[in-house]
Amino acid sequence: MRRLHHKFCERANAGYARPEMLTDEFEIVLARYRSARAVRLPQPFFDSSMGPFQSRSFATISLMDADGTWGHALTADSRTLEALVGRLLTAGRRPYSEHYSALYWSVRNSGFRGPNASIVGMVDLALHDLAACRRGIPLHRMLGATRDFVWAYASGGSTHLSQEELVREMLGYAEQGFTTLKMKVARDWGRSIEDDVARVRAVRKAVGAEIRLAVDANQALSVEQAVDFAKRIAEYGVAWFEEPVHSADLIALEAYASQAPIPAAVGESERSAKVFPSLVRAGARYLQPQPEKLAGVDEWLAVSTLAQQTGCELTLPGTPELGAVFAATAPEATLAEILFPLQAPFGAFFARAPKREGNRYFLGTEPGLPLEIDWARLAAEGNVESDTTWPS
Repeated sequence: MRRLHHKFCERANAGYARPEMLTDEFEIVLARYRSARAVRLPQPFFDSSMGPFQSRSFATISLMDADGTWGHALTADSRTLEALVGRLLTAGRRPYSEHYSALYWSVRNSGFRGPNASIVGMVDLALHDLAACRRGIPLHRMLGATRDFVWAYASGGSTHLSQEELVREMLGYAEQGFTTLKMKVARDWGRSIEDDVARVRAVRKAVGAEIRLAVDANQALSVEQAVDFAKRIAEYGVAWFEEPVHSADLIALEAYASQAPIPAAVGESERSAKVFPSLVRAGARYLQPQPEKLAGVDEWLAVSTLAQQTGCELTLPGTPELGAVFAATAPEATLAEILFPLQAPFGAFFARAPKREGNRYFLGTEPGLPLEIDWARLAAEGNVESDTTWPS
């Protein structure tokens, strides 16, 4: 594992390695940022360490090249975004690698594991969308995908639900055709373990033995609590235990992995591919990068490569319609997560998105990203919060 770790780090340090992007030149002349008013969720959602989640908001960054081609990506509101766009608008015509390097290193002092690194990744995704649109091909195909569908799994199970409500929700996902389900655990910061065990037992009994079942503690447990809980629910055939301990505590992760009978799944909180080899060395067996929150498309490709080299499975959190683009470039067993209580209302604002049939997403043949926000509808309904163009 140590030799593989060093080999991977050399690969990650080498920078973007896809020839088709290295040969592209960009001269960004216009950028547009739009954000929507927060969408109220039908009911609040809780996990073990956060909640209530009561609304969701979203925004996009759009970049226009001198040749008139646009590229788009979901983004977040940040002063960093304006600074990054300013760099692109004043850089002139340059190869992609030079643009990306300037963007990436501009956030050095704020850290490559924080929100500013994610903003770099979102701008990078817009550049990739632009490049794919130039070529007239879907982005996932430009990134090497050989199939146009991905598998998805259903998650939910808010910790505030009664056991009966939880079982009903999980059964509903199984009836839709999902073969992998995930539920929240660690209620009351691990002070209700008996109840958590009973909830896992009840869901397993309801959905049957053929459904894969995973649990997610959202980092709320100590090593001792997580190991104890894993041992008590192992008989119910739990596929993975997501974020059993604090995401930044690799010593705790290693201690959990060395003692617990259920594989650890981690990575959602990370923004840099360079962290993932350490997660694997600490014992993680499921890697969960959130592609749109990583510091660039190459960061995703590096994590995907690492997973294949080490035999780890990939399950992708985040916006599933976007995660599907990245999952298509990885082994077919890769899963995109649909956190239904938070994602379902969001989908109503797409003008275009991958089509879901049961537990599969089908990616279209349109150039670039398969995801488009219906900004015209949002504007007509008075739900556009901000609309900024640079240069103004």
